[in-house]
Amino acid sequence: MVLLCHRGLVRPRKRSLNPTRSGPKGPDLFVCLKEPGMIEELRRELDRIDRELLQLLSRRAEVALRIGCLKAEQGLPLRSLEREAEVIARVKRENPGPLNEEAVARIFRRIIAETRRLEEEVVRDDCGDEARGHAKGD
Repeated sequence: MVLLCHRGLVRPRKRSLNPTRSGPKGPDLFVCLKEPGMIEELRRELDRIDRELLQLLSRRAEVALRIGCLKAEQGLPLRSLEREAEVIARVKRENPGPLNEEAVARIFRRIIAETRRLEEEVVRDDCGDEARGHAKGD
């Protein structure tokens, strides 16, 4: 749920039913009361969400690293522009809002770039020898 403050009133707002329109498209939005401590409460919620995001980003990176090592073992390039385009198209299509499609695309392009940088580093340093058929340290 997204809370919006407006003149201290509470009233439900309709969600956008137009999936091509930028702006809020997710759950119904509610206007919040001006209550003491509301900012701190919402910040605690953001902190919880940030922890969840970090866990999910770490899991995503771990899976990508496994894929990177498999690609190296099979002699495949780490980067697949086609796959990256598929991911960006999918997240834009599945975006529930309120971030617009381009904002979501920028965020995922950055996630992909950072994951690819990590893959290149780890494949080069950790699974590169094994991927070439050599025992590490030989």
